[in-house]
Amino acid sequence: MYYQTEKDLVIVKVGTNVLADTTGGREALDEQSFERIGREVRALSGATTGVILVSSGAITAGVLGEKKRRGDIDNVFELQRYAARGWDSVVQQWKQSIGSEQVSSTLLTKREIHTEAMRTKALGVMSCCLSHGDVFVVNENDTISDDEIKFGDNDTLAAAIAVECARAELFRSVKMVLLTNINGLRTDRDDATTLVSNVTDIAAVECYAGEAANGHSRGGMATKVRAAKLAAEAGIETFIADGRVDGAIGKVLAGEIGTRFVRT
Repeated sequence: MYYQTEKDLVIVKVGTNVLADTTGGREALDEQSFERIGREVRALSGATTGVILVSSGAITAGVLGEKKRRGDIDNVFELQRYAARGWDSVVQQWKQSIGSEQVSSTLLTKREIHTEAMRTKALGVMSCCLSHGDVFVVNENDTISDDEIKFGDNDTLAAAIAVECARAELFRSVKMVLLTNINGLRTDRDDATTLVSNVTDIAAVECYAGEAANGHSRGGMATKVRAAKLAAEAGIETFIADGRVDGAIGKVLAGEIGTRFVRT
């Protein structure tokens, strides 16, 4: 059973490179980023708009207090252990910044999205929570994921959720916002002035995406462009912006900053 609403849906994905603070060589969650984005999400979520927040940061939170950096860990069980330790801290940060009574959360794998019975249950819970005004916080279930059931990055997870919500016709409209640490898609990744503001032909810009990722992030611009392509095929617009900019979500949706991938 779905709780179909008259709300618009905005899926906001926030990458670890926005939520992690690496000042002075240390790793920590950036409380200011949580507070800034949480304030934006709280303002966006309401009677006419529901928000699903796809959040990274669990492994970074899990290594806090240890003399390790995420990029130095290559044992999959160690990474899964840190994900298990850190996810609750990430959720608590969102509850503090958005409001504890307004946040619901879960962990997902491909199994919950691509298996019909489980997808029906997952979408039912999400739509119910959003119909009651909750912000629904989601992450990939890194603790139990393996190659067969993992998405591999939260850009793809966000796109998969967006596509299934659109197909189920749970909302009036669906949009996806991907927040990262650069100003959007660039023709030259090292030059902020080469921003591509609007994309109507995704195939024509895929060459600019590259495959760059860092020690914190499994994604990069390439995964964002692929996610935008998946979304566009379902008629969903995608927006990419620098999540460190104050008011980034509202500004990118208004066309003031970032890159917009026009739906096909």
